Amino acid sequence: MLLGTRGFIPFGSLVLAVSALSAPPTPTKVSFSLSGASSDLVLSSDETRVFFAEGGVLKAVDLDSSEILTLRKLPAGYARLAAIPNHDEAFAFAAQYGNSKGPHKIWIGHISAGEDIELALDENVSDGALLVSPSGHYIATGTNYSCSGGSWDCFAEAYSVFSTKTGKLLFSTPIPSSKRTMLWSEVTGEPDPTGGKVVRRDSLLRATGWGANDVFVVQVRGHETKAFSRGRSGWTRVRPAPPFQRENRDERLQYLFPADVDLVTSRGVHVGKVPLASYFGPELGMVGILRGRDSVVLYKRGAFDNAAKAYAVTMYTFKIPVN
Repeated sequence: MLLGTRGFIPFGSLVLAVSALSAPPTPTKVSFSLSGASSDLVLSSDETRVFFAEGGVLKAVDLDSSEILTLRKLPAGYARLAAIPNHDEAFAFAAQYGNSKGPHKIWIGHISAGEDIELALDENVSDGALLVSPSGHYIATGTNYSCSGGSWDCFAEAYSVFSTKTGKLLFSTPIPSSKRTMLWSEVTGEPDPTGGKVVRRDSLLRATGWGANDVFVVQVRGHETKAFSRGRSGWTRVRPAPPFQRENRDERLQYLFPADVDLVTSRGVHVGKVPLASYFGPELGMVGILRGRDSVVLYKRGAFDNAAKAYAVTMYTFKIPVN
């Protein structure tokens, strides 16, 4: 199995520090380069590789050798990635079209065999979110995505769940929004002697994600948290709403703040506390964490090298010792 849930952030309050190591294990270090148009980083289920999309190609870096592996072409270029738990060699892939505020198309892809399945979004264009359920049977994304005034206030007005097997829409739940009237000059920052006004809108969405047993949860400001699961008669409300994983993405840290970072696996094992500066030095860069069941990957993406047209990436993998 190449892809799975192991590489993602923990299930919020579902994940507790159930045990701890006395000191961080000695990490393995790899270094490689990423172009400016690379995707999210995704830890493989066997926790030996990190996957990413670059130049319309799915690639992986081996966490022991630093070898870059070219796996397959993708349906589109710059993209977001997420794994499909319990489905060997499967992944979700979102590509944006139009401008930087444009909607996304989403596919369920396979590394070595099988046809790609495009989600049946139709007019319900996506915001590009990839939230895969714990079983891997379902994927949720923001739908009815649109912008006001062409490029303002861009967000999804619903969240929808699709089958990862067929790509078909299973159910949707609306996301409310609020409106406010502002002076045109406040929006553009330019004087407007006519005193013109414009209506702005704000999504009330706080968070979405999956809980245990494939329960989909939606939190909206000023509203009761809603949870849904599939039963014999379709998708129905579940009460109370369970703890849930907010989104399948790597965690980003503000560099050198905090100075020490707690490393916790996706199943709650505390691997240790490490000082960022001792691993990455004083140079600026984006720092992030990928969490597996038995390891934690701490990485830094350095400043963009104009000559090489790439970012230098350094990764340290901390593995739980096998007794």
